[in-house]
Amino acid sequence: MGDIEQPEMLMDPEFVVPNSEMFESQKFWLRLAEASQDYASRIGISTYSYLEQLMAGPVPSVIPDGDFWSIVGSLAVRPATKCDRAVEPCRELLQTEYLPHWGDAGNASRLLHDLSRLKAGPRVALRTVPECWNPSDHECDACRDLDIWKISTRVGTSEDKDSVAALRREAYLERAPHSFSGLEEDSSYLFPRLEFSDEAWTNVDSLVGDPRDNLKNLVKHLGILNDSAPEIWRSVTGAHERKAYLGAHGVEASPESPKVRANSRSMRQRKFRFGEDEVVCEWHTKLRPNANRIYFLVDGDRVKIGKIIIHL
Repeated sequence: MGDIEQPEMLMDPEFVVPNSEMFESQKFWLRLAEASQDYASRIGISTYSYLEQLMAGPVPSVIPDGDFWSIVGSLAVRPATKCDRAVEPCRELLQTEYLPHWGDAGNASRLLHDLSRLKAGPRVALRTVPECWNPSDHECDACRDLDIWKISTRVGTSEDKDSVAALRREAYLERAPHSFSGLEEDSSYLFPRLEFSDEAWTNVDSLVGDPRDNLKNLVKHLGILNDSAPEIWRSVTGAHERKAYLGAHGVEASPESPKVRANSRSMRQRKFRFGEDEVVCEWHTKLRPNANRIYFLVDGDRVKIGKIIIHL
């Protein structure tokens, strides 16, 4: 990756350490089998100790031996990097908000220990389940210093990829220096639903205004197109409704006016090549009221980005 330092990604012990009843439950092992497909998530030090005990003990009777060893084997090869954190997790937060669902009663303590021995950084992506969390009003300096980003979508779904991509975008913007070339290099990683034309980035340096503000706004607009535009286009068909929905996400956008549409030369400027295909991208977001445009086309679950330019 270019400018991206990926946040630490950790698997909640809820997935790995069951209570005594769920150890012999097919539901527990099916859930772990799915979670084990998230190859980016690591196993924390305390959870890994249980995994070692699990591999030394009897195989649960509710799944075939081969399936069991396939699951635990995929987890055993990805322990989290161990070190002493400069930022300590909040013990009170976990005690008040976290309650094991199918997991062992000691999993809150395991999670605290796992978090305390991760590579230091301001954010952790935690693969978890929503049933374990009961939001509270608790807030302290430790909570602000260590942001736990909870990812509870199904592994491999488009929503799951969007959640991880959103986390990566936040981490990207926290680092410096940034550049448009770095953003282009990391675009598939940050915006997995977007497809960029052959000339999408050729005029990005024409954007007017402060470069850092432009980069921040560009990441925001591309992120909203990635995460929300396909669902908006499926939900409503009218241009005014689509404008309103994008506006609710803080992105001003519109299709071209009838005057521009009637001008064949102008519409030719809005045709862009995507490999062997040529498509018209007339919808555009507006990073500024009178300048800085992203020309795009929503195409099913994908969004084609024709050009990023001051204006056509």
